[in-house]
Amino acid sequence: MFRPPEIANRILKTALEERPLFAGVHPEELKDQIEFLRSQRIPFYRQAHVSLSGEEIPLDEIVKAVNKN
Repeated sequence: MFRPPEIANRILKTALEERPLFAGVHPEELKDQIEFLRSQRIPFYRQAHVSLSGEEIPLDEIVKAVNKN
């Protein structure tokens, strides 16, 4: 799973005003907001039947992992 600083760097390359969860968040506070949201979601992430990690996973690998379950 990506870490909040990595996620923040990716999000900062997009228009924050087009991202409802981050619109109005100062770029310096973005990492903290991501950490907060992630902490709220961890129980749900742990319920996932399929979990993939990596930056660039080929589509066929994603399809195989999802179809396996």
